[in-house]
Parts: sequence; structure tokens; C-alpha cells
Amino acid sequence: MTNYQKALTQALIILDQGDSHTKARIAEIAAIVIKTVALLLPKGMPLDIDEAKLIRELEAMIAWNVGREFVLDDDTGHEQWLPAQRGTIEWKFWDRYRRYLATKPKPLQAKMIDSVDELTEQILGRIEAPNRSGAWDRRGMIVGHVQSGQEEVEP
Repeated sequence: MTNYQKALTQALIILDQGDSHTKARIAEIAAIVIKTVALLLPKGMPLDIDEAKLIRELEAMIAWNVGREFVLDDDTGHEQWLPAQRGTIEWKFWDRYRRYLATKPKPLQAKMIDSVDELTEQILGRIEAPNRSGAWDRRGMIVGHVQSGQEEVEP
């Protein structure tokens, strides 16, 4: 077992004690286990652990908390439409993506997928019904981490 694998295993054991963690807590645990592994090495043996890589892998493997969304909204002239039409819409792209998220090589936990579904529905509910007649103007902007959903592929 490499030093990296030892650090990863120790971190997962520690992080498994809680339900979900913040990015700061994951980084803190990574630093602690790297120091622990370093203390156990024979004198003069180099420590070959990439801390940033360890943190990224831990974030991909465990549930971590990013906090709740924050909305600035003006409902003037907006007509609620999604709850009434939700059952009539064919969500084929979301259904396919949901299956992918649940079965990909590193699947997401069901509660994380449900969270994405819930937030997406909230966003869609704030836009106007595509088939609403008459003149209306509804715009918005979503701000987030641009590459937060991408996985790093190692060469």
C-alpha cells in the first residue's frame, strides 16, 4: 500500500464518522492524515502524497456540504405554472442524467441527486411558462462554481 493509499484510507475512516462535511473539514482531515503518515515513515524516506489530489479525491468520494442556495427574486407579473404542469412534462433528459449520476463509476448518493432535482425544479419554477400567452418578460441568472460537476481524469 502506497503512502497516498494509506492517507486516503485513514481520511475516509475519519470522515465516515459524520454525515456530511464542509470542504474546509475535508482539507483539514487531509492535512492531518498526511502528517500522520509522514510521522510513521522511516527516517529519510520521502513523503509522496499530493495533498491537492487527496482533497479532490475525498471530495468526490464523500458527501460534503456546500450550503443552501440564495435567491434574489421579484415575482411581479409572474404566474406560477410548474406545480400544475409538472406531471404532464416528459423529463427524458433529466431522467437519463439522473440514471447516469446514480450508476456512473463514482455514483452520487441518492440524497445528492435529489438535491440537484429539487434545486432545478425551483429554478424552472421561477422562469415563465414557455407556452404562456401574451407579452411577458422573465429573466434570471444562476451563479455557481463553473466546473463543480466535472471529474478530473488522470493521465
